[in-house]
Amino acid sequence: AVLVALPAAAVAQAPWSPPAASDADREVVAAYQRMLDALVRRDTLALRRVLAPGYLFTRGTTGEVAGAAERVRMAADARPDGLSVLRVDGCRTQRHGDAAVATCRVLERGTTAQGRPFHGTVAATVVLVRGSDGEWRVAATHTSPLPGYT
Repeated sequence: AVLVALPAAAVAQAPWSPPAASDADREVVAAYQRMLDALVRRDTLALRRVLAPGYLFTRGTTGEVAGAAERVRMAADARPDGLSVLRVDGCRTQRHGDAAVATCRVLERGTTAQGRPFHGTVAATVVLVRGSDGEWRVAATHTSPLPGYT
């Protein structure tokens, strides 16, 4: 297992001590960050490009499961000011040929539909697959808020 850390603001959880990451590990984490960036920008084209066929999203707080089409629709329908930050704070990755599993911390910030600000860190388990074009795509994500999420 390799830990990949990207620069981020300090968080309340214990710091991660990342060893040197390989280029392949950085590619895996970069693919996940592209997905997060597409969600913040509500960029449905970029989101479709980074999601693997059959993508599944499981929300840890409710157990709700959404497929790729629903996740893209959620992004398209989101309030412009709903998500302002989704940033990978660190990941532990395991690669298995053309598949990878990453356990990440993600910093979130935004505003609810009711206008209430939220922020905190979520734990995310991410499954990625490498396509025939060599690009990593996100096949599944599961997120759960960590203590201190408000």
